Amino acid sequence: EVEQLLSASAGLGFRSVYVQPRWASMAVRTLLTSETRVGSFVGFPHGTSLTPSKCLEAETLLRLGVDEITMVADLAALRSHDLDAAYIDIRAVANVTSCRGSHLNVILELPRLAGRQKIEACAVAKLAGAQGVACTGRFEAAPVDFDDIALMRQTIGNDTEVIAVCSVSAAATAARALEAGADRIFTTDGLQIAVPTSH
Repeated sequence: EVEQLLSASAGLGFRSVYVQPRWASMAVRTLLTSETRVGSFVGFPHGTSLTPSKCLEAETLLRLGVDEITMVADLAALRSHDLDAAYIDIRAVANVTSCRGSHLNVILELPRLAGRQKIEACAVAKLAGAQGVACTGRFEAAPVDFDDIALMRQTIGNDTEVIAVCSVSAAATAARALEAGADRIFTTDGLQIAVPTSH
């Protein structure tokens, strides 16, 4: 199943395909001659790993040949306004990825933050070195919050990617997320969006 997903993703020209760390080596081998990059997760799904563990995860994945890392931010730090801790956590992983010339995205879990916390989360991620910020890591979550996407875009400007992450079962939903300010869509429904079924 993983091999079929990788082949289909490459054939459709996806920018990247994300796999669990367990499948990282196989994905790198399978997509070696493809334009599609391999991504994997650090601190997933809750972001509760200690910072040294996140750094080790990132370093190990990059040594396996993964092109792109998406880490989960320290949600507890963001919810408690401990911005120093949140910054240190992201910056440490950003140092690892930047040394290898790799792309770092940060999942902020905006649905679990409120008001000012959302703005702080976006700002901290950008200042700490993220190249992309994602609204949530819950792929099977409720419909995309287009207000959160617009807030992310407004907060981080145009030099950092905004990533809409949700189960988006229709191409129209993905298009609306892009219109709201997203640069990319992270979804488990990529094949269905790119090649819609007849029913």
